[in-house]
Amino acid sequence: MAPIGRGRAVSEVTFLRQSNFDRKAAVPIRICVLGAPDLCLEAPRGLSRRLSRLLGYLVVRRGSFVSSAVLIDWLWQGDPPKSAQSALRVHMTRLRAELGDKESIVVSPGSGYRIDLTKFELDLDVFEEELLLAEEARRRHDIGNAIAHLSAGLALWRGGPFDGCEDSAVAAAERARLEQVRRQAQLSMFEWMVASGEAEKALPDLQAAVTENPGDELFARLLMRALERIGCTAGALRIFEETETWLRYELGIGPSAELQDLAGHIARREQPIEAPLGAGTW
Repeated sequence: MAPIGRGRAVSEVTFLRQSNFDRKAAVPIRICVLGAPDLCLEAPRGLSRRLSRLLGYLVVRRGSFVSSAVLIDWLWQGDPPKSAQSALRVHMTRLRAELGDKESIVVSPGSGYRIDLTKFELDLDVFEEELLLAEEARRRHDIGNAIAHLSAGLALWRGGPFDGCEDSAVAAAERARLEQVRRQAQLSMFEWMVASGEAEKALPDLQAAVTENPGDELFARLLMRALERIGCTAGALRIFEETETWLRYELGIGPSAELQDLAGHIARREQPIEAPLGAGTW
């Protein structure tokens, strides 16, 4: 079975490791950015749109100071009110209150702000820790635990990362990177589930992934293999036809030789050669 990442180790691409939060020491407020930025205890708190954007921008800057001028320009999208400076201070006061710690947002002498990430747990940290644990389990050939860790990490996603902050170039770049990490984690989990006899269990989430990514042949291949494993040959071939149609109409190309070969094996009821997908690097 293929490893969840190739090239760099997962630990080398972690995003906010400087949080250093000891989860065993307290029940923390969790800062959630795998979706619209929010604060969570039992459930997302539901910050206002402006507070959510402010939190997301402070977090994506990884604890660095951000000037008031930059925050104002971003929060009001280049059209700030005359009272923007005082309004920003009010928003910061409200965000500190939501965070429950007056020292959580630090003011610099030069009128900038940063968030102290050592005080909070981040869903992104937890997600990447689960990826590390999954890879460690895979190396021990403990595929059941590897699948469980990937499933736990992927369950943290509530939507697109830094949702609502896409007009920030920094947030947009991080969002794109994290979407690729999520895709690789999904592919690895589904591949391991299909290969280890859990094809039927994988089907609902795998079907959702194919719907979300209609031209992605790697997801299509896994869904076809899963359906073939449970005896649904017609369903597997229908996925091939739908993928082929999407590729031809949307991109003007045909399916790859690998996808066509898999469809041929399934149609002839032959056992396909199951090479690892090798879908990329974290």
